[in-house]
Amino acid sequence: MQVTVNKLPGSRVLLNIEVEPQKVTGAFNKAYDVLSKKTSIPGFRKGKVPKKILERAIGKDLISDEACNLLLGEAYTQAIKETDIFPLGEPELDIKKIEEGNPMVFTAEVDVKPSLSAPDYKSIQIEIEKDKFNINDKQVEESLEVFKTQFAETKEIKDRGLQTGDFVDFTMQITETGPDGKEVKGDTNRKRTFFKEHTMDPSIMKEIEGMKIDETREFTITEDDRKISYDVSLNSIMEVHLPELTDEFLEKTTQFKTIDELKENFKKEWEHILSDKKKGYIKENLFNKLIDLIEKGGELEIPLYLLNTKVTNLMNSHIVQLSQGHSSLDAYLQQSGITKEEYVEKLKEEAVRSIKVDLIIDSIGNSEDINIPEEEVKDAVRKLEFFKDKGKSNKNLDKKDFEDYMKIQMRKQKIIDFLLTNVSVIEN
Repeated sequence: MQVTVNKLPGSRVLLNIEVEPQKVTGAFNKAYDVLSKKTSIPGFRKGKVPKKILERAIGKDLISDEACNLLLGEAYTQAIKETDIFPLGEPELDIKKIEEGNPMVFTAEVDVKPSLSAPDYKSIQIEIEKDKFNINDKQVEESLEVFKTQFAETKEIKDRGLQTGDFVDFTMQITETGPDGKEVKGDTNRKRTFFKEHTMDPSIMKEIEGMKIDETREFTITEDDRKISYDVSLNSIMEVHLPELTDEFLEKTTQFKTIDELKENFKKEWEHILSDKKKGYIKENLFNKLIDLIEKGGELEIPLYLLNTKVTNLMNSHIVQLSQGHSSLDAYLQQSGITKEEYVEKLKEEAVRSIKVDLIIDSIGNSEDINIPEEEVKDAVRKLEFFKDKGKSNKNLDKKDFEDYMKIQMRKQKIIDFLLTNVSVIEN
């Protein structure tokens, strides 16, 4: 079999494929046999119809189509192996020539995975502001304040206005006006929270301080080049009395024996939270710098198949999130003040970045020879099946496809962990 590859724009290729005459003849012989068994011709038993009689009865085109179908899948698969390309999606096939005893000639046009050399990640430095992700006393004190609210005593207030420390129930409608003068109205939300700086925006607190039950206030706050208008109605005020934290109180009401023990517990929680935030910060900046590196060598072409698939997945994921909040995509678009086309364009921007990151991660994994052993994948799948279905496999799930998916995800995470371990981080 002869195969030539022509590169096309948009990470797409055109394969010119020629199948040798003997394989074509073999496919025609099989086609005659298959169609003979399916065709009823007076005077002949099925499967025993001579070729010439069969041709006259059903026509050469039908026989050629059957032979073509028998050849195409195998020939295309072999062409992919010989050219060492990574096809994405189904190919567009065009049969140029198929005759018994002669070569079969056809073309296959398909999106392919872009070829990408691993960027020099070792040259990247991530700068972090000193102490940005270090625990401090203020965070622990905030945790202590939240902890005390579990044991708070409350009293409904009707004869005075809202003041710092109260627990407030209010309804808020927000309308944002952009620099272009376009208004975007958000949902009318009911909020229940403490009226203090740790839980509320100080600029909003300043506007609603002193409000009384059933009172409504309208005000506008300017942020950069945006104007945000608020319509707030106060539903109720609760005066909150927080307990004094002592060792005796803790030992009596909690599993902690001392305040120091409680503080140590909060420190560990904050260390975990800040560690995750630090990893996220490093990862985000690392990906941005990796994208900058590959784009210095020219714009990376994103295959249309990958782009459309990613956009569809992002949209479906967003729709599920909206449905969990008892909303819909149409409602979201109306509230956001954007059209469906504008929404899809935003998704495309997100999709392009995500695809670039995936391609970069894969290229670094290839250069560093990072892989996941098959047994490790199978073990992960077994554990998921155990926890999800109590040891019973989901009959609607193709196990091999799921294992392939898990292998991709596990390898991706392993490469990311490798990068986070080896990237240079400077705190200043």
